[in-house]
Amino acid sequence: MCPQSGLRPYSHPARWARLEDEGPFLLAKQLGLLDRHAGLVIMYTLGNLSFAIWMLRAFIAEIPAEIEDAALVDDCSRWSILSRVVLPLVGPGLAATAVFCFIMSWNEFLFAFLFTGREAKTAPVAIAGFITALGIRWGEMSAAGTMVVAPVLAFAILVRRQLVRGMTLGGVNG
Repeated sequence: MCPQSGLRPYSHPARWARLEDEGPFLLAKQLGLLDRHAGLVIMYTLGNLSFAIWMLRAFIAEIPAEIEDAALVDDCSRWSILSRVVLPLVGPGLAATAVFCFIMSWNEFLFAFLFTGREAKTAPVAIAGFITALGIRWGEMSAAGTMVVAPVLAFAILVRRQLVRGMTLGGVNG
């Protein structure tokens, strides 16, 4: 017992009520985002944001400050420095980050399974639906799996040059 409050440690009822009401599923339910595409977009954005910031930080940190200083001397505004100097130099890193975030969102199963039903079902959840109590429908599952992999492969092929440059630039420390 806590002598000051007369309560046992960690047993405050208001504290437990707040903990029960918090959480991604209940929050999505209260906001009306269950089984909605907007709910998945928000979850995937929040899930990938920290990874994207961490990955892009390495690429931006490699840009020498002298380049930005030279652009300031040339009377560029901060916006034009970002759009004309920094973004072209970070392009390969943006491509690599975009590919990884796309693949992580495209293949994600857990959030899509927990937060969707019939209206906003994603491809991995739909493919898992081919496993039934009567057996596994291998033909349909293979065809669907091929169709799901195709956009990821096409996207990776389109940005392969930037992806290779981005992967090599981000790992080199001078």
